[in-house]
Amino acid sequence: MDTWKLCAHSTILESPSSWLVIQAALSAGASSFHNVDQTAASFVLGLGVSPSAGTVLSGGLLLERFSTGENTGRFYSTLGSVYGDGQFIQLGATATLVVDPFVDSETTSDRIRISLTGTAFPALLDVERSFARGSAEASALLAPSLDPWISLALRVGGERVWGRFPWYEAAFLGGTSTLRGWADQRFAGNESAFGSAEVRLRMWRPRVVVPLGIGVFGFADAGRVYGDGSSPGGWHTSLGGGLWFQPVRQPYIVRVGIGISDESTKLFVMLGSPY
Repeated sequence: MDTWKLCAHSTILESPSSWLVIQAALSAGASSFHNVDQTAASFVLGLGVSPSAGTVLSGGLLLERFSTGENTGRFYSTLGSVYGDGQFIQLGATATLVVDPFVDSETTSDRIRISLTGTAFPALLDVERSFARGSAEASALLAPSLDPWISLALRVGGERVWGRFPWYEAAFLGGTSTLRGWADQRFAGNESAFGSAEVRLRMWRPRVVVPLGIGVFGFADAGRVYGDGSSPGGWHTSLGGGLWFQPVRQPYIVRVGIGISDESTKLFVMLGSPY
């Protein structure tokens, strides 16, 4: 039986977003000079349906407001007039399909998850010409048993933006969600592609004395961006690893790790796994 759900939520964020030239990765090191101070607020009114176990289709209307400061003394201020600068309001529609067939399985710990998302913004409010974006991601978790001591996690994904879009709608790469040894949103283009492989080992099971599951992980990430079909920067990679902790009888995991790239070494702490 189909399950329908109506939902609405709003989000307000105020933080520096790392942003670099849309067409190619800069050779200079990423630093606060390349950050952009921006406030973003969004409101989504959506409807979701689960036609079968492990499948969710959702969609709705999306209203967003972005406010970019002058960023005096930073790289952004040297670009002159940028589409999407200042205050920018846009109204669009979005839809997402998620397929996760083994999400409730009691016979296997393997997982396969596929996610497809499309968003379109017509020429309304501050949008001068219609633009759209689409993204796809597939991930898999392979393990030898229901309670494994070792598992292999794999992920590939990509994104593309069509039309003339505000600078902050670019297809970004970098940070804990894609390239863990690089700064957040270090690379940008109108297309992106990325992949990752991660080995996870359990080193300690919860005991009375230490009520934590403890393990280690190691990963390799790779990705690249394209501007108008060209990718002069090529593939960007990062390697790293760290520790994970899971309190007894709790579903969440805390991860502490280090990512190493050609440009920098990044320490990250996160709740849950990136995939």
